[in-house]
Formats: sequence, C-alpha cells, structure tokens
Amino acid sequence: MEQDRPAEERKTDLAEVRTDLARERNALARERTLSAWLRTGLAAVAAGVGLAHLAAGVAPVLWLTRAAGLLLVLLGGAIFGVALRRHTRSTERPAVHETMVPLWLLGAFAAVIFLGALLSLVFVFRL
Repeated sequence: MEQDRPAEERKTDLAEVRTDLARERNALARERTLSAWLRTGLAAVAAGVGLAHLAAGVAPVLWLTRAAGLLLVLLGGAIFGVALRRHTRSTERPAVHETMVPLWLLGAFAAVIFLGALLSLVFVFRL
C-alpha cells in the first residue's frame, strides 16, 4: 500500500514525522534546561540555609555567616526567577506550541520553595 502512493507524498509524510519528533526533542530539552536551573537555585537555597543555621554556632562572626546565608537564599530566588523567565521566553516562540509542564505550576513550585527557604531563615535568625 505504501508503494501505491507517490514518492513526493511519502517524503512529505516522513518530513512531517521528523518535524514532530524534533519538536518533542526540543520540548524535552527545554524541560531539562529548566530542571538544571531549578536544581541550581535549590542548591543555592539549601547552601544558604545550611550556612546560616549550621555555621551560626561555630563561626566567630555570627552576623557574617547569617548574611552570607541570606545572600545565598536570595541568589537562589533570583535563579528561580531567571529560570522561569528563560523558560517562558523559550516557549513563547511561534514554532513552539506545547510545554510539558504548565507554567503556572512551575511558578507556584518556585514560589513555594523560595518562601519555604525564607521562612527557614526567619527561624534561624530567631534562634
């Protein structure tokens, strides 16, 4: 049956399949990039909370370690913002029609992580 169709039509069908597969690969690559950004931001937040909490009792200059911890948490929050902005910009291009995870869910996830980190710093500073 495939032989009955003209060669040009078969080539067009194969090109459409390859184009669809390329779009899916690009969508997955965007998701992997976003995951890497969020993982980096989460590591910065965790390092900031850890520095502010664990080194607070050991360090001779208490305010310096807490300030460094706060700076790392804020840096992690900035990384979350940059990650979401870059992901949003990459999915707004005309050739991109789908995203694997809804943007509102990603924004909510980043906001919850960042607010949790800020709350943990509040508890650390009260100790």
